[in-house]
Amino acid sequence: MRLDRKQWKIIAGAAGIAAVAVVTTMLILGAIAAPDNDTVPDEDVAALVNGEAITADDVLARQMREYRLTGSWPDRANMLEQLITEKLLYQKATQEGYVPTLLETEVDLLVRLSDMGMTRQDFELQLGWQGLTWERYLEEHQEQMAIGVLLAAELQWPPVTDEEVREYYEYFSEKYPDSTRAFEEMEEGIRMLIDRQRKSHALAPFIEDLRDRADIEIVQPEQ
Repeated sequence: MRLDRKQWKIIAGAAGIAAVAVVTTMLILGAIAAPDNDTVPDEDVAALVNGEAITADDVLARQMREYRLTGSWPDRANMLEQLITEKLLYQKATQEGYVPTLLETEVDLLVRLSDMGMTRQDFELQLGWQGLTWERYLEEHQEQMAIGVLLAAELQWPPVTDEEVREYYEYFSEKYPDSTRAFEEMEEGIRMLIDRQRKSHALAPFIEDLRDRADIEIVQPEQ
């Protein structure tokens, strides 16, 4: 199903969190991308997902990115599982017609950079420091946008009520009195936290179904 312009506008806002998170993470950590090779030697393949390769370089790049974020070297198997999940989600987004055009992707990225007080030139300079081009990063942003749109369109979970926010605040204030601020200061953060939890609960069976239907082959086990 190919979305028309109106449908894109309706769900783009809900999908935007994923895309802007990628931009922000790139600015903080540096986008470490594996080489973009059309042909991958067999010895470099870490896993095959419905025939599409995830390379050893992809896994190493994800490990390095996680290391910059947490300060500890992540487990290779966990990073490979993350990449498999992302590959499955992007494949599903492609099948359902949720992948934006490069022009739509570029407009989205420019708007987000503007909201962050950056110009394209500023961003391209940072990309250059990390050996990336605007075009290469645009492809990554396109994939993240597609996944965000897929999840916004396909997943459903109940909205968070004011009563639930108040109950969570009371629980938190009793358990962590020294960390509790005024309700008005914490209200929006609590609402977002509960919403993220519900989204995670909705996402788990969705991903499980994708994995059950997929042909996944781990070529390189834990090293």
